[in-house]
Amino acid sequence: MAASLTSLTVILLATFILPLLTQLIPGRPLPEAVVLLLAGAVCGPHLLRWITLTPAITLISQLGLAFLFLLAGYDIDPAMIRGQQSKRGLLTWMFTFAIAMLCVVVLPFFGQWNLTGISASIILTSTALGTLMPILSEKGLVGTTVGTATVAYGMWGELMPVLAMAILLSTRAKWQTILTLLIFIVICFLAALLPKVMFAIGRHVISFLNYDSEETGLTPRLTVRATVFLLVSLVTLSAVFNFDSVLGAFAAGFVLRYLLPDGDEILDSKIDGIANGFLIPIFFVVSGCSINIKAVITEPTLLLGFVAILIMVRAIPVYISLDLHQSTRRMSTHSKLAVAAYCTTALPVIVAVTNVAVAAKTMDSAVASTLDSAGAITVLIMPLISQILMSLADEHPVDAVRAMVKEPKKTKDIIRQHHEASKVLHEEDILERRTRWIEELEKRGVKSHSLFSNESLIIRLLGVLANDEHSESDKAWLEQAISERRQRMKEMGVDPEEIRPLLQERLTYDQQQRQIHLQQHKNSKKKK
Repeated sequence: MAASLTSLTVILLATFILPLLTQLIPGRPLPEAVVLLLAGAVCGPHLLRWITLTPAITLISQLGLAFLFLLAGYDIDPAMIRGQQSKRGLLTWMFTFAIAMLCVVVLPFFGQWNLTGISASIILTSTALGTLMPILSEKGLVGTTVGTATVAYGMWGELMPVLAMAILLSTRAKWQTILTLLIFIVICFLAALLPKVMFAIGRHVISFLNYDSEETGLTPRLTVRATVFLLVSLVTLSAVFNFDSVLGAFAAGFVLRYLLPDGDEILDSKIDGIANGFLIPIFFVVSGCSINIKAVITEPTLLLGFVAILIMVRAIPVYISLDLHQSTRRMSTHSKLAVAAYCTTALPVIVAVTNVAVAAKTMDSAVASTLDSAGAITVLIMPLISQILMSLADEHPVDAVRAMVKEPKKTKDIIRQHHEASKVLHEEDILERRTRWIEELEKRGVKSHSLFSNESLIIRLLGVLANDEHSESDKAWLEQAISERRQRMKEMGVDPEEIRPLLQERLTYDQQQRQIHLQQHKNSKKKK
């Protein structure tokens, strides 16, 4: 008991201190999951040995993994599964899985590390949607073209590997596994239908529970307990049926979404507090304890090679799928690359698969440790790459370089123009006005706020308009910028004519700000 409590204290201290320290890094480039994994690797049994993986610690970690997949299943909208983009996401995953199987068989790399089984193929097709959702929300991408496409493709990258684990990694005969899985699905459907039937029959019970609930907090407490009971029950059921616990957790998320199709603000906040505030961070730290940093350093070929193959197998098919279909073909290149990079973020599924493979003695623990590290690297670099792609698209560096090549004498002015655009982007007055415009658009039925997300594009466009003379490169860039803007509006289903007054107000204000900055710059040059 003392060892468990001591280890839990170290883990909780890490989950509290490290996220605070990462806030001090400009731009916060390090995802919390990566930091916690590194903490586990350093404090775990392979280095400092401050954390002992007792059965109690392992159980709490498994509950954290269960909550992670519960939230992943809960984030998936059933209506989205029936959409055309989601169907393409499923076909893309199937194509990706076929490529992964071929790579595992053909490439000598996998035979060299004894990765010749189904486990490696499943890992290569996974997407950490549960880890991605907070990142997408923080970046304001939920509901945008990039965010919707990421969810549509990413949910299959989390759901299908879970099902593949249940079917392909089972030690039973395949027909027995499929039959058991069908029985499990039927029980999940009953678990979803039973509460609705009970609510319909016992309305007086619901009235009793709602009585004076604001004062006593009885109903919120019971809904949280019911949710945890649902999760633990389905995880236990999956264990009884000899499936991995992530299947039951994912199913619990689907059931909860079926019961609450529109969500529940109070329940969501409480479950998020339990999950992301307590259990999920513990899972990441404990997962990091299995990473042997010394073994990873001694075998960098496996680490870097696997990350490269993961990008090739997962990211490239997603990009091609987005580029082939008519509805997403019009997305800009940087947006499609960003979606592909986000969908290559993989960690929880990798940890789950490697745990199963090591337990079944089909994978060496050192190799599993390296693959877990590869998953951590994808969580670190893929969202960062996507963020860079999106920001570079806003800043149009290629256009700036082209302009400097054609007119080298104006290099200093071009650089200054981009720098001033970045400064104006973050002014409080701009942000306040942007909020008001978003609210007005939402009143008009435009749900997405991404119409004004590309702030610097408008500002530089106005800078070109404000000049008396335009070079050919400026004119070409201006036409391209206007075309991209109109295309973004069409993708959102927005009629440009309907919101023209708002856009005109915005453009007028930005032009005034641009003139003010230019005048300030001229005055400062005169003083010098």
